[in-house]
Amino acid sequence: MFIRGMRVQYVVLRSALAGVLWGGFSLAVFQVDSLPYQELLCFVLGGMAAGAVASYGAIPAAAMAYILTSLLPMIVRLAIVGDPLHWIMSAMAALYL
Repeated sequence: MFIRGMRVQYVVLRSALAGVLWGGFSLAVFQVDSLPYQELLCFVLGGMAAGAVASYGAIPAAAMAYILTSLLPMIVRLAIVGDPLHWIMSAMAALYL
């Protein structure tokens, strides 16, 4: 069964909204002084991004909308911390894009 144009746009919008919620959540609970907690957050977001690729595989725009909106806030937040370790973590997370 083929997916009609409006349904594709709806799925892309919903996946982007879900990504915004996950990305916003990661910013809300980010703790600057806890590296293990930051790593856990990165693993959770990376796992969710990998799951989005599998779930939205039939609609690549929806997968990309979710991945960008969920991972970009964490990537930027890691880079803002400013030390070399967090820059490397930010660059490694950017590889998911």
